[in-house]
Amino acid sequence: MNRTHLWLLIAVLGLASFYTWGKYQKLIDADTEYQSKRYFPHKEQKDIESISVVCTDPKFAYVLKRNSDRWYLDGHLASQEKSPQLVDSVITLGTEREVKADSKPEDDKEYGFDEPTYTFTLTGNGGVDLGTVILGDRTPGANHFYGRWQKGGAISTVPAYMFSPLEEEPEKLREMSPFPVEAAAVDRFEFKAGDKISGKLERPKDAKEGFVFSPSSLGAADETRVTGAIYLLKDMKVARFLSEKESTNLGPIAVSYRAHEAESTVDFVTELNGPVSVNPKLRYGRRYLTEPGKSEALAGTDERFVIEMTADSKALSLTAEQFEDRRVAKVDVDKVKVVDLKTDQDKLKVRRLPQGGWGVLEPEGRAQEANLASRIDKLLWALRDLRYVDSKAAVTPAGASEWSLNLEISEGDNLKFRFGTDKTGKPFVGFADKLFLIQEDLAPALDDAVKALAAPTKGGGTPK
Repeated sequence: MNRTHLWLLIAVLGLASFYTWGKYQKLIDADTEYQSKRYFPHKEQKDIESISVVCTDPKFAYVLKRNSDRWYLDGHLASQEKSPQLVDSVITLGTEREVKADSKPEDDKEYGFDEPTYTFTLTGNGGVDLGTVILGDRTPGANHFYGRWQKGGAISTVPAYMFSPLEEEPEKLREMSPFPVEAAAVDRFEFKAGDKISGKLERPKDAKEGFVFSPSSLGAADETRVTGAIYLLKDMKVARFLSEKESTNLGPIAVSYRAHEAESTVDFVTELNGPVSVNPKLRYGRRYLTEPGKSEALAGTDERFVIEMTADSKALSLTAEQFEDRRVAKVDVDKVKVVDLKTDQDKLKVRRLPQGGWGVLEPEGRAQEANLASRIDKLLWALRDLRYVDSKAAVTPAGASEWSLNLEISEGDNLKFRFGTDKTGKPFVGFADKLFLIQEDLAPALDDAVKALAAPTKGGGTPK
């Protein structure tokens, strides 16, 4: 490198550094301006202990209190869907344009501060008073409110575009799911029948996905079924909450569920108790937060409710056995590079192309077909979801296998399957030198996928 090249390199590096510094400085300036317009600059949800909301149109008032990483509204868990925006809309409340540098008593009626539409009082951690902001009338365009500190000061316009959750009455902001946890975030799930633990499942810390039974010597669990059970519980709805004045005996605990979400410091517990005497389709329940390893409810989190649920509900009969990992094989659909399918009438061997899609290897002369990729995906996903009934059940084939399937996997072992029916007519799969009876409700989807893929298409349409 000669001296000229060296100076050119130094110049380029200098320009690049200056450009990077300029972009960084713009980001700093933009954030500084944004924070300067906020009533509560630099505050985040974790910095807030409580928020008091008073509204005059419509008329309601409530207090939001943070308990660990969840918000409670007047003693009820706030909607997990709405509460993030609800809380942020208050914490990030900011001004857009200054109307008057300082308000006078005679301004109160003109701007609606004598009867504020909204009054927000924030308390920080440790009970620190962060102040009260009042919003008066809407501006003529109705897209802003007039706002100022309750104690006085500048009058400014405050954008109203984030106010949709604040316009809802408190009853509509309650969380109505008895078990509102995010299945993808759960790293521990436990359920009991009465006081006896029926199952305890944990997500290993070093695993990207999957659950194992605790103790881990019991083996792996089926993550699809674990998350399915969590969604089953989450999708139920509370019929009504019991007030503190109702001294109702909830009856003995029929079943309880406990979940811990990653990053959380507490567990969420839901208990389902006895049926309501006047209506057996209704059942009492309770939900609360508690510290891991403890059973006492954290103060301010204990809620009792009535929920519609029949005695045969799946939510009352979870068993450890139903979470056993009964997948025939763990097929990573994206890593399959060759599919080799043989039936008693047809055969097809295809490979994944570097540029995407699939190409036919066998039989020779079989043309590229319409919807080939979607038909292969249908087969692979049906195979991925295939589950056996019982690993110890004896299987006696009725005759020769009806079809076979070999998969070549990138970065892994090849998978070989053979399928048929036993002497009782039940479907089975042969894999890893073992025969397993297939869950009969899953067999039709697999059969349909095989038929759709094996037979050649005519006229570029679907198989005939």
